[in-house]
Formats: sequence, structure tokens, C-alpha cells
Amino acid sequence: SLYHSTDGNPYTPKDKLYHQNKFLLAKEHNIRLINIFDVFWGDKMKCVIKNALLPKTKLFARKCVCKVIPKDESNDFLNKYHFQGSNRNSKWNYGLYYNGELVSLMTFGIKRYTANCVEIIRYVNKDNISVIGGSQKLMKHFIADVNPKKIFTYSDNNLFTGNVYKRLGFVCNGMTTPDYYWFSKKYGYMPRETCQPKKLIEKYPALYDSSSKSIEKDIMLKLNAKRVYMCGNTRWVLNLR
Repeated sequence: SLYHSTDGNPYTPKDKLYHQNKFLLAKEHNIRLINIFDVFWGDKMKCVIKNALLPKTKLFARKCVCKVIPKDESNDFLNKYHFQGSNRNSKWNYGLYYNGELVSLMTFGIKRYTANCVEIIRYVNKDNISVIGGSQKLMKHFIADVNPKKIFTYSDNNLFTGNVYKRLGFVCNGMTTPDYYWFSKKYGYMPRETCQPKKLIEKYPALYDSSSKSIEKDIMLKLNAKRVYMCGNTRWVLNLR
């Protein structure tokens, strides 16, 4: 994190778009670039790498049964196989079963502030499994059941290209501003949500300077923390009617 940080980097501070630009350059040359930030290293990151590099068992969606599944079963599957784990905002959970075993999952939720628009929240296969035509079959069943006007989703540029959504007919709708986290030897990994000015003032009142133009940056640098910007997300949209 130290050498790839922007604020607090004692060597060569990286531009906030540094990692996103690397992602875009790799994608332009049809290269999938996996960005491994040390604070996220663990079993799930190892699974992402293994799934990208090792041969997979291929199954065919036509031999799978598509079902709406209970949220607790969906969450258990996501916690095992999805990098981000479960998500409480999912309303519809569709799974593909092969010989009675859940092998692929896609979850959907209501997109806030957008009329008759839903969002794909999670999509994942069981480790080392590739379901040929799986995402298409899951989408087909969901659209037939719910009949949404528009479907929206994001792909994580740190790990994926988002090509699965392109194959489903989605159109790229731009990118988000890269997210970031703070890191220090003393406090470890600190997501941006825990570093909001109000929270920092409450936790470190002695470090607060009312004349500061950036309270978050000012206090975090006083804590000897480094800010690391990641790759952001790609937005995808599918208009159905």
C-alpha cells in the first residue's frame, strides 16, 4: 500500500487515476489485469486467481435447472464463493442446479431512485466451475418473471473486465470515480466509510483543525496514514423497453 498510495506517500505519490488507467490500458490490449492490494490478500483473492488461471470443469446450462432460491441459501453460497460475500439488498435470487447441486447464482435488487429499474447485485459460479450459457439462462428466467424496464450493474475493475455483461447485451455506461482506502502500520486497513470527517472529529478531537480545507486528509495524515486509490467500477446498463 505504501508505494501505491497517493496522499502520505514519502516516495513518488501516485495519481488518483493511476490504477484505473492501468486497467484501461490493459483492457485496450485485451488483457485481464488483476490488481492485488495487500490489504485484501486472503483465501478469496487466491480463489479469484485460481479461477482465472486454472482449467475449469465445464457444465452446460441446458443441463441445469433454474430455480428461485431462498435468501439464506443464496447468502451461504455468496459467502463461500463471491469475493465480496453476501449482500442484504438482494430481492430476487436465481440459481442453477446441476444434479441437485447449486453451481451458479445471480441476485437482483431494486435500484434506488430509478423507476422500474433493477440491479444485478451479485453473479458467481462455484469455484473451478464454468457454466456455459449460465448467465444467459439466469437472466432469461429473471426477465420473464419480473419484466423490468432496465437492468443496471457494476463490474469491479480491480478484478474483472465486465465482459460477461457485454455478452449479455449490456452497454458500458462509464466508470465510477476510483474508490480508496487508508492504511497505516498502527491502525491497519481503514475503509473510507470509517474515515468520514464527522467520525474522525469524534474519534480524534485533538487532531481537528477548524481551518483545514480537507478535514479527512488532514487528520489521516496526522495519523501517518496513506491513501490508496483503486481502479473503480465500470457501469453497465441494459434497456429492455
